[in-house]
Amino acid sequence: MTSQSIRIAFLLLITVQAAWEITLVLLNLRYAHHHREQVPAILADSLDLSTLYRSVDYLAARTMLTLISHAFGWMLLVVIGTTRCLPLIEQWLLSFQLPRLPHGVLFLLLLGLLQSLLNLPFHLWRIFKIETQFGFNQTTPKLFIIDQLKGLGLVMLIGIPALTAILWFITTAGPTWWVGTTLAIAGFQLLLSVVCPTLITPWFNRFHPLPEGPLRDRLTRLVKGANFPLQDILVMDGSKRSNHSNAYFTGLGRAKRVVLFDTLLTEATEPEIEAIVAHEIGHYHHRHLQQGLVLSIFSTLIGLCIVSKLISYPSFFQAFGFLNPSPHAAVTLFGLCFPPATFVFAPLFTALSRRFEYQADRFTVHLLKQATGMIQALKRLVKTNLSTIYPHPLYAAVTYSHPTPIERIERLTVLENPSIAP
Repeated sequence: MTSQSIRIAFLLLITVQAAWEITLVLLNLRYAHHHREQVPAILADSLDLSTLYRSVDYLAARTMLTLISHAFGWMLLVVIGTTRCLPLIEQWLLSFQLPRLPHGVLFLLLLGLLQSLLNLPFHLWRIFKIETQFGFNQTTPKLFIIDQLKGLGLVMLIGIPALTAILWFITTAGPTWWVGTTLAIAGFQLLLSVVCPTLITPWFNRFHPLPEGPLRDRLTRLVKGANFPLQDILVMDGSKRSNHSNAYFTGLGRAKRVVLFDTLLTEATEPEIEAIVAHEIGHYHHRHLQQGLVLSIFSTLIGLCIVSKLISYPSFFQAFGFLNPSPHAAVTLFGLCFPPATFVFAPLFTALSRRFEYQADRFTVHLLKQATGMIQALKRLVKTNLSTIYPHPLYAAVTYSHPTPIERIERLTVLENPSIAP
């Protein structure tokens, strides 16, 4: 392909992707508006019409921001695909006469910084306008700035060595550099999954063990009954940033932890929290974290293999204004072109994620011998988080990593009472 045909293909792909994503979010909002007068029977005991109205209004506000950000992102990619803005940055950095490896790392870091700055207005609008309007935001401007500075510090501590290693492999390891690089990244991911709970996340949030009492005793019995090698059950001060509730499982080896948001403790009952923890244990039981890592490593392998081919394809670089191929330009252009070239596969990954959630729900029912706790927890989370009750089926299939609350509740009801299955 010529550089001109590559440029046209890129512009066509990003336009199709943008049109598809915008169509999906508009369909979803219209579908939710159409059903805003109908509280589903399965949620009638926990959700009133006024809360349903608020959830649709919350969706509308987020949808508007999404539409603007999609349109802005598309225009930015059009500018990149039709001008020499990336090579101009390259030429400016060349004036510093840095060695090739530091030059490449600085180029990638500068692009990452520019991307963060361009996304900053949308980030600020979401937190300080939308989340505040609907009573979720607890982040102060001071805390927001501190978080950004800490994130920048992590980039310096982790991002620079990682980028340096990748570019060094590309430059020196020969034609099969992408294999060694993938193995190095896999090892780095495994290391992060172990040290992140103890070294990185405490940099942003405070964690303390769940206090002694009936809830801790209940969860301790649950963990022992499931033969789950848990290091601890921790409470995170999520309320200092948001009133949203959540819980998650993290870590490998001896660093396994279940983390409960402090907001969850104040809103949910003990049986509901027990069910949520059982659900997280279900993810461990089915090795979902390990499967996710394997999938991530495989995707990295495929991606780096493609990058290795791009480096020897001058027309690809010329399509975006680069005179000569280079490792950092290949990584940059791969990051630009891979999403629009592969967005059609997104439903496969979300379907796998939803399958994981169903498996964890099934494990919860098997472990607790009942589904009531999980059903009540889902109903409470729907109400407190203003979850979308009626997402468009196509939108949910493409973008939802979790089944809809109604789908989960219906399946849990059947699991608890198989006789009511259709």
